[in-house]
Parts: sequence; structure tokens; C-alpha cells
Amino acid sequence: ENTVAQPTCLVHQVFVLDSGTMGFSMAAMFKAALLIINAFTVLSEKRFLAKFGLDYKPPGTPGMDVDSSPLKTQIRHLLYSMRLLLKVPLMVANTLTIAFALVFG
Repeated sequence: ENTVAQPTCLVHQVFVLDSGTMGFSMAAMFKAALLIINAFTVLSEKRFLAKFGLDYKPPGTPGMDVDSSPLKTQIRHLLYSMRLLLKVPLMVANTLTIAFALVFG
């Protein structure tokens, strides 16, 4: 019989996907969400977002919302708040994710 020993460590079962399996687990969803949030927070305001009119302009700036749609304004504020508020929590989450990957494989 070809039986594979199942990991007994709960942390390993929850946070680590074996290299030979694909799964829909909390760990996979956490890693996917972390990657997406990282992608949005590293977008360059001057080089990338300004091309689409999504660079942040503080309230009261001349020409701030002259031709901007409400959806574009909401996206602009969402991206700005993600960069502002999630900087330290993302560092912690990235560090913990890397540490778990190193320790548990």
C-alpha cells in the first residue's frame, strides 16, 4: 500500500500546502489576499496611478475633482488609505507568512 503519512501538527495542516497538492484552504485564501493587498499597496502614485488619474490629491487641491467620476474618486481614496493604514500590518503579515513557510516547509 502506498499510504502517505499525514502531518500531525495543526499549524502545518492549517498554514502549509504540500507541494504536490492544490487546495482551497484558509492558508491559500490568506496568501492570495495578502498578495493582492501587497500588489495594490506597491503601485507607484507618480509613475502608474497618475496615468489613470488615480493619484491622491488632498481635499482643496485645485483641479482635484474637475472631471473625475465618483467611482474613480472612491478608488483613489481606497488606494491611498490602503497605502497609509496597511503599511505596518502588511509588514507583520508578510514576515509571519515567510517565517511559517521557512519553519513548516
